[in-house]
Amino acid sequence: MIAPTAGAALLAAAGWQSIYATQAAIGLALLVVVMFRFAESATIAPSARLVPAAVIDSYRRVLTHPVSLPYILVGAAGGATVFAYVTGASLFFVGAVGLSPEQFGLIFSACSASVMAGAFLDGQLGRRGISSACMLATGLTLSSAASVVLLAMTLTGWMPTVPVTALLMAVALGFGLSVPNVVSATMQHFPDIAGAVSAAAGSIQLIAGAMSSGLVAACFDGRTALSTTAVMAASALLALVLYFMVARPADRRLQLQTIERLMRAGSMPKSTAS
Repeated sequence: MIAPTAGAALLAAAGWQSIYATQAAIGLALLVVVMFRFAESATIAPSARLVPAAVIDSYRRVLTHPVSLPYILVGAAGGATVFAYVTGASLFFVGAVGLSPEQFGLIFSACSASVMAGAFLDGQLGRRGISSACMLATGLTLSSAASVVLLAMTLTGWMPTVPVTALLMAVALGFGLSVPNVVSATMQHFPDIAGAVSAAAGSIQLIAGAMSSGLVAACFDGRTALSTTAVMAASALLALVLYFMVARPADRRLQLQTIERLMRAGSMPKSTAS
């Protein structure tokens, strides 16, 4: 939340080079602290050595699983939505609208706070018995609806700063609400290789984000937010379609197969399965 404002202050005080110098210094300090002040608390089993065959097999299991892979793709499309905003917002607000870096920093911070608020709301609703599927669907729908409205506003040429910022915050809120449930659904079938699942999901999301960011930058016309809102709307709608048409049906099929297998094995009464 504070990074954009801090970056704007550094830019004004010492130029853009100071931003990268500060990042390098903080990164080095974190590395030193982690290396010398933190110890490994997990017990590594001898059978879980990081041999190439075991690593490759872990990734194969994740990327061929009928449920985990669709959820990874849902998360990647959702991430592409956010990356499109991250790239295009500065191009539009600073380059086209003419806001100062300090003003844009406040907008960016507000959207970051919205992601945090969405994740916090997800936890609170989960404690009250709201299902993960409901929160995931709500988050994806909110991001998609706000992105489509932004695209419509861009096409009509009506882009006042305050409503646009509010809609961007709605996209961020939906992302914060949905992403914890995407991660949970992706990992629930592989508790033994959670690291591989996280690495695969994160890599694919970053690739999707890099593609959406590059597309936004390449198509920016210097005057409007069309490239940003178009890529955001397409990515958000893709995440929504992948969830309802691919990931959710695959999850239900696997649950039914598990129930049927338990019933055949005599481990579950029919009344419980129904």
